Amino acid sequence: MATSGTYGFSPTLGRHVLAAFARIGIRRTAIGVEHMKDAEFESNLLLCDWANKQPNLWLSSLKTEAITAGTATYTLDPEVVAIQIAYISTTVGTTTTDRPLGALSTVEYHAIPNKATTGYPTSFWFDRQVTPQITLWPTPDSVYTYTLKYRCVRQAEDAVLAGGYDVEIPYRFNTAFVDGLADRLGAVYPEAAKAALGAGFAQTLAERAVRSWQTAAGQDTEDVPIYISPSLGGYYR
Repeated sequence: MATSGTYGFSPTLGRHVLAAFARIGIRRTAIGVEHMKDAEFESNLLLCDWANKQPNLWLSSLKTEAITAGTATYTLDPEVVAIQIAYISTTVGTTTTDRPLGALSTVEYHAIPNKATTGYPTSFWFDRQVTPQITLWPTPDSVYTYTLKYRCVRQAEDAVLAGGYDVEIPYRFNTAFVDGLADRLGAVYPEAAKAALGAGFAQTLAERAVRSWQTAAGQDTEDVPIYISPSLGGYYR
């Protein structure tokens, strides 16, 4: 069997856009500047929508933050969408120790009576503002030199048509992106979509988009076992 022997299928945003327009009946010869501007904007809105469907594991990365004694709150990069895990790293001699931090909700953090308590940090509060912040508790003391490490999911890079850029998605999400973009463009150009797909075009496009997303997202997971067991050591009736 003769095969290509290559693994280079990585369509540019432009190719995704042309495929999405074809799905709603707008052929390449009919596409103008206005179409492309609309498609670029809708592509970025689609990535915004996907940012709310966490976790997107291909956008996960490890970041570090130097900790200052007596300072509890640190400003994070604005592209940070979610924190998967945070931990404190200390080094004594040649030994580095990592200790995970427990996540606090906004209510739980603000319910702490003395937020100025100092010590070895055990918890964190992720404040999801436009520019996100992370607050440690207890406030780091000066006993150790602390380094905050956190695994986060960030937003995808902007979808840009000019320059022939790719979309920052993995191979397995190409179909989901085209179907999602076609769904959005069908709302922008309903007459074309209706002529191509019939009166039920909106439902057809939405169903395709959802099905493709679910297929891709269903594989964007870590294949590891989960063990859940109750702690009943101190249970009495």
